[in-house]
Amino acid sequence: MKHRKSIKRRGCSRIGRTYDCKAFRRLMHKTQVFLSPEGDHYRTRLTHTLEVAQIARTIARSLNLNEDLTETVGEHVLVATPTEDFERLSLHEPRLKAPRLWNEGPCVMEINGEYVMNYSANYFASNNYAICLATAKTPLGPWKKAQNNPVLSQREDLFGAGHNAFFTGKDGVLYTAFHIQTDPQNPSADRRTVIGKVEFELENGKFVQRIF
Repeated sequence: MKHRKSIKRRGCSRIGRTYDCKAFRRLMHKTQVFLSPEGDHYRTRLTHTLEVAQIARTIARSLNLNEDLTETVGEHVLVATPTEDFERLSLHEPRLKAPRLWNEGPCVMEINGEYVMNYSANYFASNNYAICLATAKTPLGPWKKAQNNPVLSQREDLFGAGHNAFFTGKDGVLYTAFHIQTDPQNPSADRRTVIGKVEFELENGKFVQRIF
């Protein structure tokens, strides 16, 4: 019996592993907007991811490019795990049924040839949720966590800062949007979004980040 030539092109097997993994399937429970699932269509991070992937494939097809290369190419690289003491406070969270740790919600930008990444640590529904900083020479790392972490967790006017994203205003100033606890006296999954100004400085050759 003759062997049939595989119809899969480069990258297909890795794309398949992404779609089949548990982390990808869990996106179906994470909403992009307020979820009211009774009798209406709604968007989750799973549907949003699939929509973006389809747009990328359409653009690639129109440019006569390899569609498979618009998605996952290469193996995933682990960039951060909860290793610092302040990142492990969720182990003592009484509301969790089992011990859990978080390093999540990364956003990356390049500054003067070096990559800076914000990520969030600790339980998102607690006042200990925190924005942290890591830096690397290349996007795939190795990433080194900053010594002044966490960059922002709580202060007099906010608690549980995390899951941020960078953007530059029309005034050329760098900002970040992130969520905080709605009621710090009763921390929960109920959160609100705020915006702060971001500054990066080099101190002894290392990036220090501040959010105002």
